[in-house]
Amino acid sequence: MDIRRIRYFVAFCETLNFSEAARQLGLSQPALSKAIRKLEDEIGGPLIRREGLKTHLTHLGRLMHEQLQKVDAITLQAELAAKRLVNGDMPQIQIAVMCTIGPSRFCAFLQQWRKKHPEVEIVLRNADRDKIGDMLLSGYVDCALVGAPLSNEPRFKYTELFKEDMVVAFSPEHRFSRLNTVDLEQIMQEPYLDRLNCEFRDTFMTESAQVGHEIQFAARSEREDWIQTLARGGLGVTILPIGSVIVEGLETRPIGAAALRRTVSLAAPFGREDTVHLRSLLSALRRFDWKSKA
Repeated sequence: MDIRRIRYFVAFCETLNFSEAARQLGLSQPALSKAIRKLEDEIGGPLIRREGLKTHLTHLGRLMHEQLQKVDAITLQAELAAKRLVNGDMPQIQIAVMCTIGPSRFCAFLQQWRKKHPEVEIVLRNADRDKIGDMLLSGYVDCALVGAPLSNEPRFKYTELFKEDMVVAFSPEHRFSRLNTVDLEQIMQEPYLDRLNCEFRDTFMTESAQVGHEIQFAARSEREDWIQTLARGGLGVTILPIGSVIVEGLETRPIGAAALRRTVSLAAPFGREDTVHLRSLLSALRRFDWKSKA
């Protein structure tokens, strides 16, 4: 449907008077009548019943008025948002965040940066590692926070932000709560909650096979919150980065001799600093004291 005709019809419904609606819209009365007739043709039925000097909506007209009001309102919002963005009134930065990265260490940074740039809207896009490269190269996002290199793609520039330990997570009642550290072999003997997007998943599976352990999977999921909630509830144990713990009451312990760690990095295509605000954000991310926020 033509958006202008929808808008004309909605305006007419406010007065049910062609002359007044035409005046408010800055149209001639014949032009308004013609636009509404074309809308009726698009919809396939009469919207307005004309009876002498009186005009009112048909049953179809009342139904369509209710629906087209919503379309008109959403369209106006979209037009306003587009104008603000084009005019620089609402600058926006899109950041892909690898789904295994927790929010806790980034809160202080975002609070600090937003105080200096309150006009900028930050949009955080949750993404799997396999999809982030395409999101960056297509321009869908401006930069990304990743827990592992995306690929051998030479067009990406990586800046290390911080390292964090991998830990084993379990319920407060689990036997691991009595230990100071837990070895990989001990973890392999427990029902395991499989984080399907875990960067160390393949390493863990390989080491288990090498020592002859067949892992008993209690559940698998791409959802970090589900896996952690199941672990807290006692369904099994899981390995995850310490900074990714988001479920209250979940117990964790360091993993013994393995000393598994991951590096969280900022990834952006070379040359991807085409706005003042994006340059400021990337520079601030690279200069921020991440160690003090551990």
